[in-house]
Amino acid sequence: MMTDETTAEATERPEDEVAGELGVDRQRLRDLRATRLTKGHHWTTRRKAVVYTEVGLARIRELAEEMLAAVPAEPFADALPWAKPPANFWEPFTQAAVTWVRVRRVLANPLVVEGELGDGAVVRLRVRPSRLWEPGLVLPAVEIGEGYFEYRGKMPRFRRRW
Repeated sequence: MMTDETTAEATERPEDEVAGELGVDRQRLRDLRATRLTKGHHWTTRRKAVVYTEVGLARIRELAEEMLAAVPAEPFADALPWAKPPANFWEPFTQAAVTWVRVRRVLANPLVVEGELGDGAVVRLRVRPSRLWEPGLVLPAVEIGEGYFEYRGKMPRFRRRW
């Protein structure tokens, strides 16, 4: 036959376990415990660990449902019109035309090399750092201004080592 103490221990749940079950941060659960729950009735400590009683677990679930009901379906529906980006905001970044640029020479500027397009036009190519590049390399780039391109690709670890 089980005593009252062993029955109570069987119904108590540790705080980290409850946080994982509910999918909330343990700090948020700790704040909720400090402001909305009472020690002894909803929770207690066992060997320096916080454990919740059945009453406390039921109360936490009620509070979680209340918090979820308070969140609007569209989180930014009440935001100012200029606070939300337009629908096509990311389009230029995802569909940027990639151009292949051949490195002509490495300049003294550590962030720029001189490049050449397929039609022979000389352009500046922004890279990081320029000491890793050498003449003759053909690199993918995106135009960022008239005559200026930016390298888009993986960075080499060392010169001639990818």
